[in-house]
Amino acid sequence: MTDELTNQLSKLSGLRVVARAALAQLKDPRQRLPVIAKELGIGSAVTGTVREDGTRVRVNVELIETQSGQVIWSEQYDREGVDVFAAQSDIALRVGEVLDASVTLDERTRVGKRPTSSLAAYERYIRAQKAQPGKSSEERLAFRIELLRQAVALDPKFADAYSAIANAHYFQGAYGDVSALARGIEAANQAITIDPQLGSGYRTLALNLSQLGRLREALPAFRKAVELSGSGGNLFDLSHGELTAGRFDEALKAAKRASDLSGGRGQYEVGLALLFLDDDARTERYLARAETNGAGGMRVQILLAFLDLRRGAPQAAAERIRAAADKAPGDLEVLLTRAEILTFTDAPDAPEIVRSLVERAADGLLHDAPYPVKLLHAYYLQRAGTAAAAAKILDETGAANRRSVLAGADWPMVFVQNAAIHALRGESAAALDELDRAYAAGWRDGRTTAIDPLLAPLRSEPRFKQLQSRIEADVTAMRARANDSGLP
Repeated sequence: MTDELTNQLSKLSGLRVVARAALAQLKDPRQRLPVIAKELGIGSAVTGTVREDGTRVRVNVELIETQSGQVIWSEQYDREGVDVFAAQSDIALRVGEVLDASVTLDERTRVGKRPTSSLAAYERYIRAQKAQPGKSSEERLAFRIELLRQAVALDPKFADAYSAIANAHYFQGAYGDVSALARGIEAANQAITIDPQLGSGYRTLALNLSQLGRLREALPAFRKAVELSGSGGNLFDLSHGELTAGRFDEALKAAKRASDLSGGRGQYEVGLALLFLDDDARTERYLARAETNGAGGMRVQILLAFLDLRRGAPQAAAERIRAAADKAPGDLEVLLTRAEILTFTDAPDAPEIVRSLVERAADGLLHDAPYPVKLLHAYYLQRAGTAAAAAKILDETGAANRRSVLAGADWPMVFVQNAAIHALRGESAAALDELDRAYAAGWRDGRTTAIDPLLAPLRSEPRFKQLQSRIEADVTAMRARANDSGLP
C-alpha cells in the first residue's frame, strides 16, 4: 500500500514526494515529524493503517501538517479485493486537491489506472521485489523473473510486471548475459504498449538500451520516465545516463534531486558523480559521512576504493575492495570491481581472480573502466605469453563491437574497448583514433585512462597527452558549473 501510494503521488507534477525510506524511522509521526520535516523540507505527511478482514481491506488515511501536527484531511476506505487500487488512486488525488496541487487530465488518468485486475498477479509482483538472502545475484534475478512471468501469465495486461521483468533483464545484461538485454527491451516495449503513460516502462527501456550502448536512444527515454514520474529512482537512473554521456555536472544535478526526494538516500549516485568530477576532498567528506551513517552499504565501499585508487593509494584501494568482497562473496558487482581494482593495482593474484570470473561473467562490465572481464583476461594471457588465446579474445571482442556499432551503439565504452584492443596489439595510431572517437562520444574519465594498464603503451604518445589535457579542461569546467551546495 505504501509503495503504491508513493508511486501514485509521484505522478502528480505539482507535488514533491519524498520516498517512505526517509520517514521509515518514525514510530509516531506527530511527535517526530517537525524535526524530520525541517531536515527534508516537507510540509505534509500521509500516514495511516491497513487492516484485512477476509477479502475486505480497511484503509484509514490522514494528511498531517508537519509543523503543527494537525490533521488537515482524513478518510476511511472499505474495499473488496482489487478495489483497493481504486482507494489508492482516490487517496492520491484527494491529497493533491487538499494541497492545492495542479493536476492535469493526463495525470488524473495515470493515477486512476489500476495496475492489474488480478490480486494473485499482484501478490507475485510484490514477492518478486523482495530480497532473497543467501542467494547469488544471478539466482535472485532468475527467481524474480520467474515470479513476474507468473504474474503476466495471470494478467497479460499487467504493465508494471512487464517493466519489472525488463529491469531484471537489464541487471542480467550488466552481469554478463548480453542476450538478456534484447529480452529486456521487448518486455519494456510491451509495458509501454499496454500503458503509454507508465514511467517505469520508459525507465527500463532506457536501462536496457543504455547497457547495449545505444545512448542516444536511451537518454530521451530516461527523461520521459522523469517527466511521467519524477521519482528518486527515475532521477538516479537519469544521473547514470548523464555520467555515461560524459556530462558529470548534469549527473550530479539529477542525483542531488533524486537524493532530496529519497530523504537523503542515493549516496552512491551522488558520490559517483563527485568522483568523476575529480572533486576528491568533497568526495571524501561525502562518502566518509555516508560510511559513518551506515548509508549506501557496499556501494559506498566501492567508491571509497576507487577514490583511493585515483588519488594514488593503490594498496589502500586493494585492501578495501578485498574486504568488501569477503563480506559479500555472492555480490557480482563487488566481484567485478575487485577484478578491476586488483588489475589496476597489479596485484599478484589478479590474473587468477579475473580467470575465475570469466567462467561466471565473461561479458560482465567493470565499474569504471569500460571493459568486459574477458578483455582483462586477454591482457593477462598476453602477459603470460599465451598470445594465440589472447588474440582470439581480442578478435572476437573487436568483431562484436563492430556489430554493436552497426546496430546503433554510440556510447563511448565501445570505442575505449577498441582502443585497448589496438594498444594491446601494438597498433598505437589506430588506438589513438579510437580514443578520439571515444572522446567525441562523451568519454571524460581521464583519471581512469591515465592509469589503465591496457592503455599503458599509449602514455608516451603526444596525441594521448593532448587528449588527456582536453579531458582535464572539460572536467574542470564541469566542476565549476556543478552545484554541490548542500552537500557535506
